[in-house]
Amino acid sequence: MIRLSNRAKVHVFNKGRTPFAFTAAGSAPWIILSETNGPVEKDQRLWVRVDWSHAPQGSARGEVRLTGAGTAVAVQVNTFNPSEPTRDSLSGFVEADGCVSIEPEHDIRKVDAGDNRWIKVDDDGCTLSGIRATQPADAPRATPGTDSPCLEYRM
Repeated sequence: MIRLSNRAKVHVFNKGRTPFAFTAAGSAPWIILSETNGPVEKDQRLWVRVDWSHAPQGSARGEVRLTGAGTAVAVQVNTFNPSEPTRDSLSGFVEADGCVSIEPEHDIRKVDAGDNRWIKVDDDGCTLSGIRATQPADAPRATPGTDSPCLEYRM
């Protein structure tokens, strides 16, 4: 079973020594395959993705049917395409494939605690910047939740 939010891969592999031809088909028009047929000597990777503009609202099920070498296999595809919120109504950062990626400087609120604070470090990290905590060397240790600086992000 595949739970798709972006794309997933399916491997068609050869358990024998003789190459064979495979075919693949989605059971619904919103299931898009990178390959629909071809030869398999050792293995072949197919990418499965969803055309969200044609996927039904709510939960949907479909399958990818694979045939070759006298065998047929069905791989179940499950999606969830909520009607709300829409892309236009969202505010903040959104999860994709179990990950939320946020530039550190894009906080919605930064709270300093006396001399304990967060500072932006330009050109640090993969893109815009990084953020690091700083405090004077002689400052007492900060306790999270009481006297420590914090950053907040909207998700």
